[in-house]
Amino acid sequence: MVEFGDAIDVAVNNQVRALALTLEAARIPGLLALVPTYRSLGVQYDPVLLASEELRSRIEGALASLDPGQLPSPRWCASRRATEASSAPDLSFVAEHTKLSESEVIGCTARLPTTST
Repeated sequence: MVEFGDAIDVAVNNQVRALALTLEAARIPGLLALVPTYRSLGVQYDPVLLASEELRSRIEGALASLDPGQLPSPRWCASRRATEASSAPDLSFVAEHTKLSESEVIGCTARLPTTST
């Protein structure tokens, strides 16, 4: 786990995204999965194929050259499951953040394919 901070912050999330993209592009043998969160990056690897010291070194090298300013635009994904508040616990947050009513958010997600970028 690579942690960048302990608060929700766009700059922290940009670092997470930049490291994830950098490691993904490196195609490191034995690196199984990258799990980005808002403030950290989970790194899953096969210790038979990739020693922890080598992985640590590769991560530290990537961190030394991170440039979050060069990130591609974020992708927005939505699921059609957001049809009522009980199935979308963040519905009120999304509505407030987008300045839409909850029914407008539900209407928007209902018109989207299962995943949209």
